Amino acid sequence: MNQHGRYTEALECYGKALEESPDFSMALGNMGICLKTLSLNLYDINHQVHALRFSYNYLTKAVENNTEKKGLHETAHIAFTSVIKNIEEIFSINNVSKEISKFKGFDLGNTNEKSYREWCLENILYLNPINDMIKHTVSAHDIIHLPDMTFDMEDESIYGYLAMFNQLKQEFASARFLYYDSINNENFHFSDKDVSLVNPLSYQEYSYNVEKCKIAFRIMYSLLDKIGFFINKYFKLGINERYVYFSNSVQELNTKQSNHYNWSIDSLYWISKEVTGNKINPYSLKMNEIRNHLEHKFFQVITYGDYECIKDNDILSMGRAEFQEITLNLIKIVRSSIIALSLAIHRNENIKNSASEKQLTMPILHTGFIEDQWKI
Repeated sequence: MNQHGRYTEALECYGKALEESPDFSMALGNMGICLKTLSLNLYDINHQVHALRFSYNYLTKAVENNTEKKGLHETAHIAFTSVIKNIEEIFSINNVSKEISKFKGFDLGNTNEKSYREWCLENILYLNPINDMIKHTVSAHDIIHLPDMTFDMEDESIYGYLAMFNQLKQEFASARFLYYDSINNENFHFSDKDVSLVNPLSYQEYSYNVEKCKIAFRIMYSLLDKIGFFINKYFKLGINERYVYFSNSVQELNTKQSNHYNWSIDSLYWISKEVTGNKINPYSLKMNEIRNHLEHKFFQVITYGDYECIKDNDILSMGRAEFQEITLNLIKIVRSSIIALSLAIHRNENIKNSASEKQLTMPILHTGFIEDQWKI
């Protein structure tokens, strides 16, 4: 996965292996290699530093464990040691081994807000690469954004890209909370009062909370096609906008990669393969079917039963727990896609030719941030 830009998924897999066996040298070393590769593709210098620090700590532990005969192959030992030396050439030993726990934490707010933010951290749902490295309050921010961008001076589309990327982030954050609220709020909502529904005697669940989960799924799935639209516009793929969607935009982009390899485009390509319903992700076929029924037919959540229960050509029924699990998986896919989009554009901006007299590099944050108190 790491070789194809899927660092989030790779780190998660290594993390699960280390939960089972904390001293598993190959998992420790591969975690370090993955973080080292990630550091080369991040645009934020502080994020790069954190990735290298974590990489160093995992790699040194892998090598140290090997002296205790814990299964590290000689070839892997040589590779890990080489990367350790490379990182030590960048930092002094004291700085590179600095623990993240020594970094200042952030206030997560009142009880309700804190519970939500801790849930985001635990499930690695912040638009922040640091969240993949550690579930610490330092990463409890959706900080990913576009890099500085170079355009022809007469090209005013840069502000359009800013607005589009802002919209991706806002919709993601709103849908993420809708999902969280739908699985944690067990209270009756007054909007359901006096909505007269006939009991179909087949365990269907009808409530505002159920609909919030459906809305979160819809928004998340729609974000994939918006990412496809962004890709088509920014990379000038020339696909007619009536036929733009996530998979065909990413696959067209992948075929047009220049001689400069873009790790994050590779990531988007394999995400698109996952979304289109192949065997890479066991949920992908179900995600497509759910989306089709939500938008065009009927989808019902049921208390009991499995995926095949109460299903015909017009109505798809699914257990509530399974639907929630699939929706969470979709949220993680969209998160990976937004981060990969940002990093792919960063890489592309880095390999552009030096600005000519007719080009201008625009600092992406020159207009400042929208203040939280304005978001009403």
